[in-house]
Amino acid sequence: MRRRQLDIRRVLLYYCCMKVNFDGESVRKCVKRKRLYDRINIALLALLIALAVAGAVCSHYLDGVDVWLFIVLGALLAGIVIYNIAVVARAGRAVRREVAQVVAEAFYAEEDFLRGDGEMAFGVYYEGDLLTVKRADYAGRIAVDPRAIKDGARLSQIGAEICFDLKGLKKLSSVYSDMGSYIWEFLQAYYSVNFVKGRYTSVRVTDYTTKKPFELTIIDGGDLFGTGKSNYYVKTGLIK
Repeated sequence: MRRRQLDIRRVLLYYCCMKVNFDGESVRKCVKRKRLYDRINIALLALLIALAVAGAVCSHYLDGVDVWLFIVLGALLAGIVIYNIAVVARAGRAVRREVAQVVAEAFYAEEDFLRGDGEMAFGVYYEGDLLTVKRADYAGRIAVDPRAIKDGARLSQIGAEICFDLKGLKKLSSVYSDMGSYIWEFLQAYYSVNFVKGRYTSVRVTDYTTKKPFELTIIDGGDLFGTGKSNYYVKTGLIK
């Protein structure tokens, strides 16, 4: 009997919190490639600075150094610009595509989490390496052991949630720190494409990842705000 109760609690945990990782092979390859290119970029910039300093020192003692220094630094700077446009930026787009796809697939795997009528409210939280999206007054598909609900709280007060484990992105700080934007942009895109006037009267997202929480509005009073064709998820067809 005790074993059965523990199993039920695992089901409760599974449905309350769907955990999503960014450790798939394609994501790992893109992150590794982008980190390598970033390191090369830093090395090139360091070389540029070192040459500029060395050239400035040498110009005081040798005639004609200024002209050659200008040519070399100009060529190196042009190479760095081309490298960033052709290589670094391309790698960044690949990472963004992979991460956005994981986010979209995670939400669509539990699409009931997004569906509803009337007013809908989401909260985004950050703790450790977990970025959690919670939907208020929504329990999801849950098998319940009443003893797992503390303080007599109603099931609808607990709320279902999707947890994004960011450990796989931690080494790429530019993406790691921007994950909240990926979530916000997805929710904007989803309700923009699936919006039917009168079905959703209000959709709001409260960001609790900062010291001072702030609320973002997608739908208010039955009217859609903000997003459109410029949204990344819409442009890339990740929204159904």
